[in-house]
Amino acid sequence: MTGPRDTVPDVLRGFALWGIILVNVAYFSHSVDSGPTASTLLSTGDAIAAFLVFVLAQGKFYLIFSFLFGYSAHYVLRNLETGRRRWWWRSAGLVILGVAHASFLFIGDILFLYGLLGIVLLAFMAAAKKVIRRWMAWIYGAFAFFAVAVVALVWSVEAQGSARRVNVTGREGLRIHRALRRLPGVDSCPL
Repeated sequence: MTGPRDTVPDVLRGFALWGIILVNVAYFSHSVDSGPTASTLLSTGDAIAAFLVFVLAQGKFYLIFSFLFGYSAHYVLRNLETGRRRWWWRSAGLVILGVAHASFLFIGDILFLYGLLGIVLLAFMAAAKKVIRRWMAWIYGAFAFFAVAVVALVWSVEAQGSARRVNVTGREGLRIHRALRRLPGVDSCPL
């Protein structure tokens, strides 16, 4: 017989979900692609609210949610008889819900990633510590390499000047100019 259910993780999970909704409501009210921008924050109140959400909420609630994911993994997987099967189905359900959610509702979905990481976690449950450390070093090295590569790429683009104007002349330039002039709302073309 098991004891009473611990309600603290459920309360924390609800609090984290509330915070994630608070952060994402700005994306739903403005643009799902870019969220609130300077042009959409028309009043001082909007700017203050966006600043407070950014400083106090953005990224904070995901941390709580991630901690609870790990706690849940520990809680479910400690049962040696049914834990792995239960965790597998939970992770597969998260993947399915994540795909549906990202496809139909909101592209900024996190459920798919949690489900995928849950399945990966199952693969490492029986692995030796040496194997886990090797994988950790490889993943860390790959992320470090990609981070350095992105910084180097951005630096090289900035050094070359990313805002070069394309000079189109001759017959091709005239054809592009005429096509642009036919578009509704285009009075002049800077070509």
